[in-house]
Amino acid sequence: MGDSGQIHPVSIDHRNKDDLYRLIEQSNVVVNLIGKTYETSNYSFDDCHIKIPTDIAQISAELGVDRLVHFSSIDASPDAHSLFAKTKYEGERAVQEAFPEATIFRPSKVFGFEDNFLNGYARLAKMFNYVPLVNGGMQKIQPVWVQDVADAVYNAIADDDTRGQTFDIAGPKTYSEKEIVDVVIQMIQQNPQVVEVPASIASYAGSFVEKLPFWLGGGLLTQDQIRQKLDNVIADPTALQLRSLGITPATLEDVSLSFIKQYRKGSHFLAIH
Repeated sequence: MGDSGQIHPVSIDHRNKDDLYRLIEQSNVVVNLIGKTYETSNYSFDDCHIKIPTDIAQISAELGVDRLVHFSSIDASPDAHSLFAKTKYEGERAVQEAFPEATIFRPSKVFGFEDNFLNGYARLAKMFNYVPLVNGGMQKIQPVWVQDVADAVYNAIADDDTRGQTFDIAGPKTYSEKEIVDVVIQMIQQNPQVVEVPASIASYAGSFVEKLPFWLGGGLLTQDQIRQKLDNVIADPTALQLRSLGITPATLEDVSLSFIKQYRKGSHFLAIH
């Protein structure tokens, strides 16, 4: 993180350009991580993935910021099934137009301590003894370790050759969602029921859940999240990737036991490695 005085949290309204000017004006490097996997009454996908990133890029250019790193998504495409991925694509293009030397990161599913990815599967398995998989978990995923993502940001900023480049940020192995669930179940030593759910049924359920207030579970399941599962989240083999930034990415099996072992029966004290 940083020593005392090196990290300065600032409260802003992202839609207020004066706030963005105040936030950026003393920065030489800006990293934009703003994004959402579901829309709310306060922030739409357009807000989070297009309008706010465009404002950040324009203001960064106007203020002479040296480096801008913008986080998009590995499934960003104008032909994607989900509005999430389509707006991520539009946001990429808008940022590149406003700040041509921006470095674009397109991460796959990121896993790490307190994530909602592997921890989400593990919580379902332990608490409900049930893990639903849309379309049988056929979606292809190339998960990436959060520390590798952080190291990639640092290395990109330190390397002027990454100006204006786009990187697909993914791990070294491709899994189906079903295979990832199997790995998690094996690691936490649970035996939940894994149920295949057709996308049509999951989307129908999402049409109700997405209307709930946040405190009742709104955002836990939306129709657009189901559409996201219809597209693979894997790297383009021709794209620049982590190894181009000097990073040998970790696999899911390499590091995930360290934080999901808490879901084992009797916690991790039953098996000490």
